[in-house]
Amino acid sequence: MLGEFKGAGSTCPGYLLRRPDGTFFMVSALLYGLAEELDGRRGHNEIAARLNSRFNRTLSHEDVGVLIKKLEPLGVIEGTPGAGAARPLLGTSACVTLISPRFVLPAARFLRPLFHPAVVLSVLAATVAVQFAVTRTQLPLAPADAFRDPAVVLAVLAITLLGGLFHELGHASAAVYGGAKPGPIGVGIHLLWPAFYTDTTESYHSDRLARVRTDLGGVYFNFLLSVTLGLAFAITGNPMWFWAMLAQDLTVVQQFLPFLRLDGYYLACDLAGVPDLFSEMGSALRRRRRGTHNSPDGPVLRRGVGAFVLAWSVATVGFLCWFGVRLTLAIPTIITTTLELVRDLWGTAIQNLLQDNPAAALAGLVVTLLVVIQFSALVILALRVVRFGAARLPAGS
Repeated sequence: MLGEFKGAGSTCPGYLLRRPDGTFFMVSALLYGLAEELDGRRGHNEIAARLNSRFNRTLSHEDVGVLIKKLEPLGVIEGTPGAGAARPLLGTSACVTLISPRFVLPAARFLRPLFHPAVVLSVLAATVAVQFAVTRTQLPLAPADAFRDPAVVLAVLAITLLGGLFHELGHASAAVYGGAKPGPIGVGIHLLWPAFYTDTTESYHSDRLARVRTDLGGVYFNFLLSVTLGLAFAITGNPMWFWAMLAQDLTVVQQFLPFLRLDGYYLACDLAGVPDLFSEMGSALRRRRRGTHNSPDGPVLRRGVGAFVLAWSVATVGFLCWFGVRLTLAIPTIITTTLELVRDLWGTAIQNLLQDNPAAALAGLVVTLLVVIQFSALVILALRVVRFGAARLPAGS
């Protein structure tokens, strides 16, 4: 239970409930108050009396039962069917904590001055200047040639890995700048690739500007790293810095995709004033079919916000259908290519090891591991999709 959602895109104040799987729901003050009263010991009559005193209402114990039924589908009441549900289909799975909050917090406090407006403007100006300068230079090497050098492969992978951690420190530092305390930094599988994450749940207590800053903090730190790598390339001419900078640029582009639970998604949520667009998707599409604008069970969204949620829902359904079809059709090719690639990479790595070329052997083993991880993630995603669909089949089908 996180309290009032400041800057909510509703006509009345909205309050946040969080399910164990990390999904957020915005509910009315009355439903939020009810959730606070459900401690497993109070009966409906006592809860009704407490709510009547708190909200100046005249609820009966039957009314409390009706309100509880509105909360049950959200899965926020312990012991109900939806409580403790598995992670969302497009969420991060197999999560492991890497850095505990007691180390994240001091690091975030140290980096907090980077979010001073003057510093931010300077970094953005430097980013534009460096990107413009680098794009005017001739490509140092074709990617296929550049990555024949195992040292380049290992260096770019290492910089990209450290860049992922630096990205998460950006979120944590932005949260601290806005007055919130960050949680742990961890790693998990997001769809088909390993991904770092930071727990910034406490930032939901902050105002909208602070939440938007937290959303953009990771990309801002990618800009910082990109500027550094671009300057290193300009000074040394070493193509390794160029490819590492390009990897950061691609990370930024990927993060702004609003259909997956990446930075662009959370940015869209906070700009709209909706805590979790995926939790609103079903309601938005049902309201569209019924020709109504809002759900009677939750806070009433402002007309513009409701239109945005509907447009996002339609676009997301289209994107996910396209992605699912393309992925399904590509599965035979993916399996064949993965097996061939693992066999070739493993054989080459062993050969390099026997020829006393440890750098090339290590590069081959690392790339092999990444291929295996991504293939395993594909299998996990397919199983989750099957389980997700099977759970929604009509009984007896």
